[in-house]
Amino acid sequence: MKNIDKPRSSTPGAQIKKPKLAKSTKIVLFAVLIFVLVGLAFMVMNSMPMGFSPSATTMQYPQNSNQQNAPAGEPADQVGGGAYEQYDSSKLAKADTSSVVLFFNAKWCPSCQQANKSFLNNKVPAGLLILSVDYDTSAELKKKYGVTYQHTFVQVDTNGNMIKKWASSLDATTVNEQVKR
Repeated sequence: MKNIDKPRSSTPGAQIKKPKLAKSTKIVLFAVLIFVLVGLAFMVMNSMPMGFSPSATTMQYPQNSNQQNAPAGEPADQVGGGAYEQYDSSKLAKADTSSVVLFFNAKWCPSCQQANKSFLNNKVPAGLLILSVDYDTSAELKKKYGVTYQHTFVQVDTNGNMIKKWASSLDATTVNEQVKR
């Protein structure tokens, strides 16, 4: 009966040597590895939104009311025009004449940057006030409304009570469609 577990060798007690890779084979394998890594890096960079830079920390935020819908000389909130402004609790009182929506966003969030740019550059529909809330510094508001991730919208009443919460609207028209009237 033969013992199958023992290596076969013409010389008793000799060990079987593993074949070494040729230098040219090692170079080819290394080149393939580099090619794959470069391809993956290219795919990742192309999957990011246009204009996105991971190191970009400057994002323009609203300063004053976006009064594109208001006649010259009249504030937007007095004529029911839409606006995009920085959050201030005193602005919740505007919910008696407009729909007020809090936009929890972060400077490092690509989809937040896209929505922010849209709100700044396009008209906000009449009767809608979007208030920008910094996701990274507004722990109390996040807790109050149960916000667990950036790019969250919360519609509130004049007392700051939540009416509705949703995520991922990228423009004011989409936000306006979500609002409960």
